[in-house]
Amino acid sequence: MSTAQRFLLDVPEAWDEVDLSGEGLAKARAKALATTDDPREKARINDMFRQGREQGST
Repeated sequence: MSTAQRFLLDVPEAWDEVDLSGEGLAKARAKALATTDDPREKARINDMFRQGREQGST
């Protein structure tokens, strides 16, 4: 089980726009969720992606 609480997404300053809600991120989230059957681990994964979306919108 992972002990990660957060993750960092390093976006180059030259990028004018970052889409953290698009299809690519949805596929990555689905792949991460498929790695476990543990509800707590799934909640952690969902929380990491939620935090990424929140950070991307600020």
